[in-house]
Amino acid sequence: MGSARVHGNPIVGAILGPLTCAWGNRELLVGLVRRDIYSRFRGTILGAFWVAAGPLVRLSTYTLIFGLLIQPKWQGRINDPVLIAFTYFSGLILFDFLMECAYSSANLIRENRVFIKKVVFPVEILPWVSVAHATFRYCVAMALLLLAYVAFKGVPPIETLLLPLFFFPFAMIILGLIWVVSSVATFVRDVGHVLNTFLPILMFASPVFFPLAALPEPVQVALMFNPLTFPLEQTRAVLFGDGFHAWLGLVTYTFVAIAVSALGYRFFMRLRPGFADVL
Repeated sequence: MGSARVHGNPIVGAILGPLTCAWGNRELLVGLVRRDIYSRFRGTILGAFWVAAGPLVRLSTYTLIFGLLIQPKWQGRINDPVLIAFTYFSGLILFDFLMECAYSSANLIRENRVFIKKVVFPVEILPWVSVAHATFRYCVAMALLLLAYVAFKGVPPIETLLLPLFFFPFAMIILGLIWVVSSVATFVRDVGHVLNTFLPILMFASPVFFPLAALPEPVQVALMFNPLTFPLEQTRAVLFGDGFHAWLGLVTYTFVAIAVSALGYRFFMRLRPGFADVL
């Protein structure tokens, strides 16, 4: 079994490489994702309930603290304390997605070394497994948020249906970064320590607990290079703001996502032949 190859135009092949990689090995990918999810909860009493337990506890805590105790305002834009709690939670859902993918990438190849020396195994789908598992958790957390929205505020805006348009390009950017980080970390083990040291700082360099508009303009421009910024801002605009209007930004962000995923995949495939020598 191997990754599907795209013949013809090399640029088209590079762009479609990440997708044909997954599609050509879709049955194997589904099996690996299912195994990964089940293995996390094997032997536990509550099983897969733990997927929802963490987001549910945090959402309840935020609603209690910001809804009853602190009652803050979201930079004058959102005054409803329940919606402010949901606003924080929506940012953390995306941030948790990034963190889970990033931490798993450092040891992704080493933890699956049993597959590396098997010539027929498409090692390049392992980052897809990480992203798919994190996406499963994202969907559970987002479903809980939307259910809470219905319970407290009624039916969410119709533009909620646009959420996948922000999430999928974000996931493709993270996928491309996993291909790069996991391949480099196979040769340089310090990468894992670097991620553990500096990744938590990313929360404060992302508009998780504040709106982008609250910052000086030069800082706003700098933060737009953070892959979290666009999906965070647009998710909140759809759910808690004045709706989605950044169509040009979405097109630009999608093109960036395609480029990052394609380059990350190519980088991984260039380094892949050397994996077996260092494991």
